[in-house]
Amino acid sequence: MWMKFALNIAPHKECDMKHDISGINFNSIGQILLDYVCWVLHEAQRQGISKLYFLARDGYLLYRIADKICRKKSIPIEC
Repeated sequence: MWMKFALNIAPHKECDMKHDISGINFNSIGQILLDYVCWVLHEAQRQGISKLYFLARDGYLLYRIADKICRKKSIPIEC
């Protein structure tokens, strides 16, 4: 559920999350990605890193999550 909050994504109104496989993937993979980005941000702060780069299209979703978290929590890391 944090992923939806972090990215301001609302499920499609006609989507029944109980029967939709994409909903299952979103809820499980989304939480894993959010936890991973939180860990990356924590490690960056611990190591004094002030700028993170997310490369290629594979890193775009991670970038969006990290950017939203940093803005919302006023974390001094540039993404």
